[in-house]
Amino acid sequence: KQTTEDVSLLGKPKTLKFILKPAATISGTLSDVDAKPVSGIRVGITGDQLRPSTSVFAEVKTNENGEFKFTDLPTTFQLKIYFETKKNWRDWPSYTVLLGEPIHFQVTAIRNSDNFELKSEPPMEILDKTTREEQKE
Repeated sequence: KQTTEDVSLLGKPKTLKFILKPAATISGTLSDVDAKPVSGIRVGITGDQLRPSTSVFAEVKTNENGEFKFTDLPTTFQLKIYFETKKNWRDWPSYTVLLGEPIHFQVTAIRNSDNFELKSEPPMEILDKTTREEQKE
């Protein structure tokens, strides 16, 4: 049987109860092929499965030590980790990943010209390497 507690009325407060799933964290360093830190480079998280109004989940610039960090990342759908280059932003290289677990991923990214190599501990599931705007058919 429904009660007045089951009805939402305009202008009246309503209590919602829901459960948030635990989130993952990614932190890492960006260096060049000579293992020197690369600072001031934009690293971001986006995803084809994010709502259009939130197509960029987060974006940061590497600090003077080449470090970057993302927190509160969803684990249940694919994300793209992208790296800034001198090319148009749509052509920035990206890795499509599925984090899967609400744990911390330590990432090492190595830049060689406009290419990047990405490794993580523990290993994250890398599904594809494309560009920021390119999508699989």
